[in-house]
Amino acid sequence: MAFSAFDDGLHQLAEDQFKEFLEQFPAHERACEAQHLLGRLYERTEQPELALQAFRAVYQTYGDCRLASDARLAAARFLLTSHRREDALDLLQITLNTGPSELACEAGLRSCEILLSSKDWTRLETVAELASQRCPASAPTSLYQAFAQAGLGHFRRATEESSRALQTFLSPGDRAKALLLRGQSRFLMKDASGSAKDLEEALQNLESESGEALLARVRAKVGSFSEALGAVQRLWRLYPENGELPALRKQLLSRLIEERKPGAIQTFFQWMGQAGFPEEEARWAAGNYHAGGRPELGDRLLKLCSAPKCQLLRASFRLEDGAPQEALKLLEDLKIAPGDGAEERLFLLASSQAALGDIEGALASYGELAGTAEHETAARALLLRASLAAENNVWLEATVSAQKLILDNPPIEFAFRGRKILARAYLETGQLSKAAVVLEELLREAKGPSRIELLRGLGRVHLARRDYPNAMLRLGELLELMPEGSGEWISALLDLAEAQVGFGQAKEARETLARAENSLDKTTPEIREFRLRVAGIRLAQGSYNLAAEELSALALEAPDAEERSSLAIQAAEAYYRAERYDEAIDLLETTTASGQARAAVALKLGLTLEKAGRLDEATAAYERLLENPNLRNDAVERLLLLARRAPETHRQDLSRRIQDRLLALPSDRLAESSRFRLGSLLLGIGKRERGLALLESVYTASEVDPRWSALALLGAAYFHETESRFELAGALYRQLLARYPSDTMAPHARTRLMEIRQLRGEPLSLGKDLADRPPMGDTAEARALEMKSEKE
Repeated sequence: MAFSAFDDGLHQLAEDQFKEFLEQFPAHERACEAQHLLGRLYERTEQPELALQAFRAVYQTYGDCRLASDARLAAARFLLTSHRREDALDLLQITLNTGPSELACEAGLRSCEILLSSKDWTRLETVAELASQRCPASAPTSLYQAFAQAGLGHFRRATEESSRALQTFLSPGDRAKALLLRGQSRFLMKDASGSAKDLEEALQNLESESGEALLARVRAKVGSFSEALGAVQRLWRLYPENGELPALRKQLLSRLIEERKPGAIQTFFQWMGQAGFPEEEARWAAGNYHAGGRPELGDRLLKLCSAPKCQLLRASFRLEDGAPQEALKLLEDLKIAPGDGAEERLFLLASSQAALGDIEGALASYGELAGTAEHETAARALLLRASLAAENNVWLEATVSAQKLILDNPPIEFAFRGRKILARAYLETGQLSKAAVVLEELLREAKGPSRIELLRGLGRVHLARRDYPNAMLRLGELLELMPEGSGEWISALLDLAEAQVGFGQAKEARETLARAENSLDKTTPEIREFRLRVAGIRLAQGSYNLAAEELSALALEAPDAEERSSLAIQAAEAYYRAERYDEAIDLLETTTASGQARAAVALKLGLTLEKAGRLDEATAAYERLLENPNLRNDAVERLLLLARRAPETHRQDLSRRIQDRLLALPSDRLAESSRFRLGSLLLGIGKRERGLALLESVYTASEVDPRWSALALLGAAYFHETESRFELAGALYRQLLARYPSDTMAPHARTRLMEIRQLRGEPLSLGKDLADRPPMGDTAEARALEMKSEKE
């Protein structure tokens, strides 16, 4: 009844009857068959776990039953659906070893499928070999053997096994797999033509992305251009997201570039343009052309690419090739949305503007980028902005950008470079204390060679600030890090000696200088610079004799007249300080200085002649300086001092000569200044007539300077007042108030005039008296009163 119910599809009745039969007759000759059919019943009713238990009972309870191998195959199938791969393989292995031929073949093929899918090549090789022995007529066993050999890297054996499989009867699908496998193996054995042939035949009956990609690779490497292009086009059409496509397109382009085939390149351009022209390959190829000296091809390629980054690359190439104007035009016409290269556009725009000398525009572009970009990009823009400003001496902009960069917490490298720019900006603008603070911050972060640079800078900044203790501290650290005897080491020693001089450590400074001089290589190109520095330090130290000798020797060795003159003047100064006046005079008289330096030399010559007691010569030197407006006042004062030191007869003659020379000068601001000063000095030493004459020449000049005129009127009036000539003094005070009511001297003149009137009992109001006079007035009244006073 159970067998009939099973055949009739009465599943519940059949299940009950099979169970009852197996309970009552477990040793019956058909018990194995009943147990197997119970498994089939559960299989039909989709109860996999019960089916698995039933089939297991067949070979576990009735091991010698003819259905045991069939049950193992069925159990293996259920184990695979529940992902118990190893248990299934164990059952299939038993069937392959012990089962009847037909079932053994099925078990072998099923095992090969499982091992192939898991890429267990070693076991696949073993199982496929055993399956081929149990099923010698089965072609798939050779195919699986080929897969195993390929997986193990035995490509020659894989080729042989796949060829053996192809000589047997295979289904179209298996044949395509065999061809694909042989094509892959041949490619790895560098049989490109055979590989291409197998792959093309395989892909006619098989959809394989890896096969299409491999065929494209083979064609791109060794095929003709049209075949290679066709293979790449086919792969792109079938599998547009394939990861090998970019590399394949680059490989094809690279080959065309190497072979220099313009026609093929043009065809490739047209196809790429029609296909949308991938940006990555376009930029790569254009860069390849540019680097290979074919920029025109790269430019044509980029024109076909509408992506913004392709156009940005065009602009960067223009800039790199020295055509910033063309780059600027491309960038100005390019409209880019944020995220599509807008930041790169601003970087290139700023570089183009800077190359064209539009520094203001470049700074503005960097500023725009710094205000809109993300953190690191903004920091880079600020750094470039600060660097550009520093390169072009726009120190305020460099300072502001560097400060903002540092405050925005940029990457460490950017912060370090920003501080260096900021320190330089502070130095260039004379903010030495701020520069020192920034350099100290940098020193805390610096390592290696950068510490040497910073210590050198800090030492010199402290030296310039006259912070001699810190200068000596940093220079001492610097000397420890530098190789002894090098030019920089000697320069640092000289800096240290200068700091020691400033700090009053004369003995230490002498020792440091001696150490530097002993290390000097007389053939070094910097020897002259070092000698100049040594002389300067000795001059500051007070070693005037040594400094004078060194400067004199350097002057004789000077390569040109200008430097020779400058060094001679410095040597003369050193001789002067050493009280070696004759040597100083010799140098000053023979120097060929020009311009302002020449006048300064003449003044120094006069002073030195004075010190040497050669007063007549000194007088002549000062008199020559009366023609120089910038040194005239100094010359007047020196001449007056000489007059005081000279005998009485000579003194009067000298004073008269000075007065005549000054009165003969044209009326200008400097002449009025000199006449006023000399007049005041002459009045102070009792030379009334000459002093008043000089003051009058100032306030009566045709092109009078209000400042000196007011001072001269006030000085003359005050002198008359001290001599009790109140009427004359009052007239000059009134002239001052009438001419220059807003001058700073006016309040003083008004006070003095009121005191004079009070003394004389006159009305104190000045309004009507001044209102009746013209704005500038004249000096007729003052002259008349002075003449009257002289007669009295």
